[in-house]
Amino acid sequence: MNYSQPSVKGRTIGKDLEPLPGQVWRTGANKATVFEVSKDVTVDGKPLAAGKYALFTLVDGDYWTVIFSKKWDQFGAFKYKEADDALRITVKSEKASTFSEQLNITAAKDGVVSLLWGDNKVNFTVK
Repeated sequence: MNYSQPSVKGRTIGKDLEPLPGQVWRTGANKATVFEVSKDVTVDGKPLAAGKYALFTLVDGDYWTVIFSKKWDQFGAFKYKEADDALRITVKSEKASTFSEQLNITAAKDGVVSLLWGDNKVNFTVK
């Protein structure tokens, strides 16, 4: 994964800071976050072919839709089109144990990818 880290800086996520409800977010700052896999994988049990993808998210309450777009080389989400989606999964967010001032995306050895942003924690599994 290659991404830029936005900072909260005293703002409120979902009100004056992305992700905003109902709006696609680049899941980072500046250029869209790039999620690359060197072989075919499954994401929460759904197939995703080897390649590069832009990682977007869409928030609806406690549920986040994680979007893997075939158009990986773009700035922000300004040119995002649902027709370019390779995969969408919906996961429930949980309250993080600690506040994350900057967006952090981690991948554990067991394949669990975690998005940590403010007090939000969103996990999905890549195998």
